[in-house]
Formats: sequence, structure tokens, C-alpha cells
Amino acid sequence: MAFIEQRATVEVTVPVTLTEKEARALEAMAVYGADAFLNTFPDKMGAHENGLRTLFGAATGPIRSILRRADKARAAFEGLAKENAPAAVPTIPGTAFGGGFYAGRIIIDGQKYALIAAPKAEGEHRSIAWAPDWHKATPGTQSLCDGMANSEAMNDAEHPAAQWCRALRISGHDDWYLPSRDELELLYRNLKPGIDENWTYANRAKAWGV
Repeated sequence: MAFIEQRATVEVTVPVTLTEKEARALEAMAVYGADAFLNTFPDKMGAHENGLRTLFGAATGPIRSILRRADKARAAFEGLAKENAPAAVPTIPGTAFGGGFYAGRIIIDGQKYALIAAPKAEGEHRSIAWAPDWHKATPGTQSLCDGMANSEAMNDAEHPAAQWCRALRISGHDDWYLPSRDELELLYRNLKPGIDENWTYANRAKAWGV
């Protein structure tokens, strides 16, 4: 008489989420192959041979494919970031940069900024007025180092020069403004074109010019 032995077979699917480090570690283990682990740990791994081979098959197949796609995506992103990285700020005054010419650096509220002078063709307007009454103080224009803040406070029809500067668009840049006293001093010292004597005028409550 023949005996028939019946055994239940249970299929278990366990979704596992791996981090990139875990996936790369599994891929590195799979390089040695299942046989290496089975031969090294026969008592521990022998009962799990099929599962081990399936796991390593996934590591050398789907997981490896996913990791290669991740590598390509990372390389593409790093290449794009490198292409779009801002250009290094010059160290020599007069160097073309940022739509104008580098004039030096100035510190405002502990933050260092590069000061850029607009090119003459686009950034000069000889006939425009500061204000109808330039002796009259305008609130918010007393900074000696922050020309942007001063210009923003004067960015209206009553202050044509500041409004004109803030509306400028030169080489894709739109952050032009009237210089403060300290910025004007830096421009004078670093970009003075010749040995001719300069003249200046100033109203402490408003702005400075050469």
C-alpha cells in the first residue's frame, strides 16, 4: 500500500521598503552569490536556500536596475546644478559681472554683498531729478550703507531717479538702485576712471551723488 503525504504550501508576500543605503548593501552582498553564503553558513542558511537565491536574484535584477536609474538621475541633477551654479564673484574691481562691473564688497547688517555698477549706456540718466524738492527729507532714506533700502523708500513718482533705477532691467538683472553714501565712496575709490578731480554733493537725509 502506498502512503500519500500531504503538505500545506503557504505563499507569503511581504512588501519591504529599503533605503538607498540598504538597497546598495543588498546589491553588494549579492555580488558574492548565494552559494558563497550557503557554503560559509550551511547550518544557518541551508534551510533558506530558495529564499536566499530569490532575494539575491532581486538584488541583481530589479534592485540593481532601480539603483542604476537613481545613479543616472543623480548625475543629471548634479550636472544641471553645476551648469546653473552662480558665477564666482570677481576680486578685481572693474571686472564685468552681474550685468555691470564689479566695484567691491560692502557689509550690510553683517552680510557681505558684491557691489555692481551699471554700464554707462544703460545705467546713466543725466537729466532725471532726485525729487521735486530734494531738500525735503524722505522717511526711510537715512541708511549710509544700504542704497537698496533707500531707493525702495523713494520708489515712487515723487522720486523719479530712484523710481527709474528700480525699474531698470540690464542683462536680466532688475536689482539696480541709487547708491548710498558708503557705496558711492566704494565706487569712487575702486572705479574712478582717471586722475581728474571729482566733485560731490550730499543731503544727509536723502542721497549722495558724483
